[in-house]
Amino acid sequence: MKDDQPKVVIPFVSEQDTKALLDKHRRAAKLATQAAEKAQKNKAALQKIWDDLLTLTRLLRAWARSEYTAVPWNTVVAVAAALIYFINPFDLIPDFLPTFGLVDDATLVGLVVASISEDLARFCEWEAEQGTGT
Repeated sequence: MKDDQPKVVIPFVSEQDTKALLDKHRRAAKLATQAAEKAQKNKAALQKIWDDLLTLTRLLRAWARSEYTAVPWNTVVAVAAALIYFINPFDLIPDFLPTFGLVDDATLVGLVVASISEDLARFCEWEAEQGTGT
């Protein structure tokens, strides 16, 4: 993310919580897996952000495995925070509310993707070179 781009502030996710999660790479990998599982269960409702959400989970998983390390720390934090928010069923709009429950999750994912778009593009290029990804 460039310095002139606005930073995304994610409600209900503290910096301390994010750092605690990312202290262990395996926890980051677990977070990516949980987010992918929730996304799969809600695929129809998440259709507009489906590819972006899966890209975020792949990026975090590749970082957690130390396979892809050419990612700025602030991008890792933004991705992790967005996925924490995504898997939390009791966020701004609780996920158990039909129709509306995933709206805030999708909005936040879209904001994070927009704010780290250059880093995601580089990650997708790296995946293509590795023969991995979508």
